[in-house]
Amino acid sequence: MKQPEKVLGTFLLYFVLTGFQHQQKWKLVKNSQGIQIYTSSSPEFPVKGIRAELELETDMRTLLQVIMEVEKYPEWVYACKETSIIKKGTNEVLFYYVTDAPWPVSDRDQVSQFNLTHKADGVVEIQSHTVDGIVKENEDRIRIKQSKAFWRFTPIGANKIKGEYQLFFNPAGLVPAWLINLFVTEGPYQTFIEMRKRLKKK
Repeated sequence: MKQPEKVLGTFLLYFVLTGFQHQQKWKLVKNSQGIQIYTSSSPEFPVKGIRAELELETDMRTLLQVIMEVEKYPEWVYACKETSIIKKGTNEVLFYYVTDAPWPVSDRDQVSQFNLTHKADGVVEIQSHTVDGIVKENEDRIRIKQSKAFWRFTPIGANKIKGEYQLFFNPAGLVPAWLINLFVTEGPYQTFIEMRKRLKKK
């Protein structure tokens, strides 16, 4: 098990999903190493949503390879304990994902689907949502059934990409407020730090 401050941090990359085109009032909560993390309340979800913006020094092919390799998330995504692919195509991935939580909080699991879209202007978007009824629930874990997230990657120069990310989810069950507060800042931030390191190795 990881330290408490690392809990639930993985809900980040693997829900990368649905568009959130409605207006949100975002509050900047962390700005470090070129990564901005914002939070916002939503009437649809019991915890604050997350928005992140950052720049990545890589090409689009390499970036998408890293993100779509969900089977390797335990190597670098914050608090990701386990992943397994259910179905994978060129522009979509259906997979099972487990988030490590510190005792006495139960681990969370979910089934999520990524759908990737290439825009005519070179922008790439990835939408994700949870899918119910595919993997039998584990009595030792709490199933996440409500989440939506969205990635937009915009080329802004040679080997330079602007990344925009939003995530809303329902953690289900009882989760201490202090743990949620840590997650919405440190979870995404640490995941993006590790993403940059991984991209440099490609």
